[in-house]
Amino acid sequence: MVVGVLAMLDGCGDDNSDNSGVVTGTESSGDSESATVDSGTGTSSPWDSGDTATGENCADPFEVSPTVEDTFDIGWSESQTLWRRASWMQNGTQMSAERCAENADGFLEQTVLAGEPFSGGSMQSRSEYGYGRWVARLKPSSVPGALNSMFTMDWDDMTTAETDGDGSHEEIDIEFLTYTFGAKSGSVHFAVHAPPLSNYFVDDVALDFNPSDEFHEWGFDVLPDRIVWHVDGNELATFIYDDTVTITGLYELFFNSWTKESWINGPPSENAVYQIDWVRFYPFRDDCR
Repeated sequence: MVVGVLAMLDGCGDDNSDNSGVVTGTESSGDSESATVDSGTGTSSPWDSGDTATGENCADPFEVSPTVEDTFDIGWSESQTLWRRASWMQNGTQMSAERCAENADGFLEQTVLAGEPFSGGSMQSRSEYGYGRWVARLKPSSVPGALNSMFTMDWDDMTTAETDGDGSHEEIDIEFLTYTFGAKSGSVHFAVHAPPLSNYFVDDVALDFNPSDEFHEWGFDVLPDRIVWHVDGNELATFIYDDTVTITGLYELFFNSWTKESWINGPPSENAVYQIDWVRFYPFRDDCR
């Protein structure tokens, strides 16, 4: 992919206001599908063959250059303008900007502290986005008992003057449950949530590599007719919209790290560090609609 110029977005700094009602990342429940994926031999993107949401004349539906890119370089905490770093409670875990900051190597680190009280790190974009491709170079923690995520949610309708929480709450998840990682193995949890139901789509994909061993490029394509999840350019799962749910509105992008006893098997016995090297957004081309 070609790296373009960062499109600076409105807003700046961190948000230390009282947002105790903010809940980001939805726990999935119920039945799920599963598949085993080799990161080196997975299925190519469906767009490679010209199969698009709007016909065969738009084989690559994304802009060549990203309109958003963040590389979390040294000094990011003081200069960044794209994100709100949480200082409130999320999913029973107390968040702090100190646990969502760049390290000396220029990686963003979100840390879930060992033991209780449950403490983690989280951030969400200050702007909303539409159809397009999100890709991030991620290395989840190897310590069992944490959840590391990258997801979208229409939490705040930024076209209104209302407070947080007035969006559609449509959500697309990539979630790593670190207790599932082992020697050359692991899994990744994909989901789509939207009112009035919780789980419109859930897929726990078995992997033949450990996601915490090294960085991989994880992402999803949010399209007019489907969502496609991928790693290192290989398709892992697809959800095609039906009469019950369609991702129609704008949304924010989130990264968060948290813990709980159920589902996540937390808290971790030692600090669990989630590293994010960079994130990019390639908008869906208007002429492909």
